[in-house]
Amino acid sequence: MGLPPSDVNVLVLNSKLKTRAFAKDFCLYLEGMKWFVSRWFLAIMRPFWGKANDEMFRGFIKPVFNVYTAKMKEDINLVNYDAPLTLYFYGSPYTDPADPIIPQLMLWSRLNRLDWVHVCLAQCTL
Repeated sequence: MGLPPSDVNVLVLNSKLKTRAFAKDFCLYLEGMKWFVSRWFLAIMRPFWGKANDEMFRGFIKPVFNVYTAKMKEDINLVNYDAPLTLYFYGSPYTDPADPIIPQLMLWSRLNRLDWVHVCLAQCTL
């Protein structure tokens, strides 16, 4: 567990324009990270991260990379669907991976009737 309260932050994107710009930047980032889901990299990493993680990367993460980037090239935003409000929770390098989930779930429990709110979750280092 990280040191509260400074290890979990939230990025608020409060317009469709900002949400779209974030999604485009994210897809550009994914384009640069495609080596991470390449056949050669997955083959090298298989002995280190095991069968379950290998199946997750091959069956879920790699297709997500491909779908997000391909659809963004077609000007279709599957990252955050051009929501008018996006809340992006992220943690510092010192947080536990579960730390950003807690405020997201607390917020989601209050906003569960607002279908125009899109809540994103990420564990990243800024």
